Formats: sequence, structure tokens, C-alpha cells
Amino acid sequence: TEIFEDMLPYEKFSVRVAEADVPRMHEILAAIDEETFKSMQAELRCVRKYFLWSSIEGVFGDEDGQSDAFAAILEVLRARLQPAAKWDTVCGRTL
Repeated sequence: TEIFEDMLPYEKFSVRVAEADVPRMHEILAAIDEETFKSMQAELRCVRKYFLWSSIEGVFGDEDGQSDAFAAILEVLRARLQPAAKWDTVCGRTL
């Protein structure tokens, strides 16, 4: 299980590799076509803010200070306490 798995579409921006397949990881990654790779990169750029922590000193780079890892954790907890109140969108798309 991955962090925020119930709200983030991991299959759109990551490749899961079984532990037994780690020695073949270079083959697995090399088999990803360029179009899929670019699509995954775009998805990762979209969700990366949920893995970053904003500082009390302010935002960093293109962070908005609103949708960071802390806010994502609160949303996950809220959705678990109120199942009908799941996150509706991530990156402007309905989940």
C-alpha cells in the first residue's frame, strides 16, 4: 500500500515492480514506450505537490502552500472518517 493510494492514481505516474523482478528493473523500465513515459511524467508533475511539505517560512518554488502533504493527509483522514466526502478531483480531474 502506498501513501495516499486511496486518492492518487498511482498507476498513471508510477511503475510497480515486484521484489522478485528488481534484478530485471532496467528491462521493465526500458519496455515503457515514449508516449506512456511522457504521460506518466505529466501525471507525476501534477501530483508531486501532495508529496511535498510546505515550510512555515513560506512556499518553495511553485508550491501554493495549500495542497501539500499535510493537506493531503488531512483530506485522507477526513475521507476515511466520512466516506461520502472523498476527494472529488486531483489535478482538475474527477477521481
